[in-house]
Amino acid sequence: MGLIWTIFSSLYAQHLQPVVTLHTDRLPEEEKQYLSGLAGQLERLIRAANWVEKPYNYQFSLKIDIFFEKWTRTALQRRYTAGILVALKDGVQFRDRRWEFPYSQDEPLNFSDPYHPLTGLIEFYNYLALAREIDLLAPLSGDSYGQKAYFISQSSRSEALYALGWDARRELADYLNRDSTITSLRQAAFYARAGYYYLDKNIQTAAEDNLCRAAELLLQVPPQMVELHRDDHIIRFVDIARFAEALKEASLKDILSQFEEWDVENVEIFR
Repeated sequence: MGLIWTIFSSLYAQHLQPVVTLHTDRLPEEEKQYLSGLAGQLERLIRAANWVEKPYNYQFSLKIDIFFEKWTRTALQRRYTAGILVALKDGVQFRDRRWEFPYSQDEPLNFSDPYHPLTGLIEFYNYLALAREIDLLAPLSGDSYGQKAYFISQSSRSEALYALGWDARRELADYLNRDSTITSLRQAAFYARAGYYYLDKNIQTAAEDNLCRAAELLLQVPPQMVELHRDDHIIRFVDIARFAEALKEASLKDILSQFEEWDVENVEIFR
């Protein structure tokens, strides 16, 4: 595993590049102007945060869309109702429509302690996304990041609007870290990615070993779980079409025949 870790951590070492987009079409012009600096503020905050633990030298691109729905304003506070979409390139999408938070241009934003309804939800989904990405460096290596998300869901209990979705978020974080089927899928995602890498490098034996291990894990789970739909979230652990092509390229015909029986709906992609 050490060789794979060295290759992948070197391959993916890069600066964290969040792209935050605010969708403010439903707000009046005054509120649009008031929020105009928030996207840049969040991007700078995310870049500056210490997300990745040592010895990990791994950072990733992340797209965050915030959809503003409503606003209220008093003499003391501006408050917004919004939805969020946190997405990775490989088909992971965390979408949450239950979000309400205050925002003031005069108050600095922070992650972690103290908990804040605006940054707390972003931090929660950032850690869930990072957990899925770190899993690709070594089997189940994203565990600690999933746990960080879970701890955030626990911290939110002090929030006055805790009822707005935090029970479901806590259950999601726990499910992604602890469910045995999800654990198999997370490991399969790592071995499949390793198999692709070695195929690209024409290292046939290592490619076959990793693809066979991924196949063994996948065949233990229901095929519909490979792309998980839970609430509004979509988490693709393994792209089955790409995996089928890798099996063909590696000439693993016996395994291809097993997948024809496993995923009857998509049997054509294994032929």
